[in-house]
Amino acid sequence: MTWSVSPQVTKAPVLLDALMLALGKSLYLACEFERKCQDELIGKTIANMVKTRALAPEEIDGLEKARLACNYIAHDSGKIGQLNYMRPKDVAESLASLRSAVIDLAIGDNIISVWQFEMQEKLSAPLWMTQTYVARTRNWVFGDRFEEPDHL
Repeated sequence: MTWSVSPQVTKAPVLLDALMLALGKSLYLACEFERKCQDELIGKTIANMVKTRALAPEEIDGLEKARLACNYIAHDSGKIGQLNYMRPKDVAESLASLRSAVIDLAIGDNIISVWQFEMQEKLSAPLWMTQTYVARTRNWVFGDRFEEPDHL
């Protein structure tokens, strides 16, 4: 069949719906990460930090993984094949790949967001926000159970 949406029923409709929702949310995150990286002030800051070696190795690694994850989410994560042929195993594999990319993207987005917040607000980023961001993002995209820290 050549049409993207088939009148035939998929073998995993609930899982497939969860995947489609997660793909949409992860695409939003990828677009926002890219927008932040293209911001003139952030872009110059990153370039200066790289030039002066002011970035910690884990920041460089986190940003590179986030860049790759962003590209994967934007260009490849939705290439899952014919929907009516998707088996539960196929959907689970797609979700696992997407989950890994979303976590990498959230780590990089957290780094960029901290810098952006601190430049705009002239304050340190809230510790609770930076420490819980990846888990809260994973929860938002995939509906994972996440408990807020006691102090909130």
